[in-house]
Amino acid sequence: MGRPWKRIALDFVVGITALVAARQLRRLEDDSDDGDDDRSIRLDPGWVLAGAISSVGWTYAYDVDAFGLRESAKRRVALTACWSAVSRRYLSDDVSRTYSHTVGTGVGTLCYRTWFGLVRPRPGSRDSNGESE
Repeated sequence: MGRPWKRIALDFVVGITALVAARQLRRLEDDSDDGDDDRSIRLDPGWVLAGAISSVGWTYAYDVDAFGLRESAKRRVALTACWSAVSRRYLSDDVSRTYSHTVGTGVGTLCYRTWFGLVRPRPGSRDSNGESE
């Protein structure tokens, strides 16, 4: 098989799940809102961009096997734990940041995997004919 269809499908599921989770977060927050417009969830373009960049960076690092991510589950877990700690530090106190970052993560994953997976081969392919592994 020329392209890693299982990984492509998994990334699409992750991207769609992130968008569904963001929608659900917004719905839950809107239901619990007591009419205070200052507390309503707003989409912050800066945090959307941060989420998209982080998901594209992670997926690219996995595709090119940076730091041996594809080869070592321990490295993936360690990097995920570090990234979760950083995310928790910046996202835990503000629902709008979390919502915006989650939307960006979903959009970034879907866009990256559409471009590098469906339209073009994945980066880091080892075949000389341009096909992904």
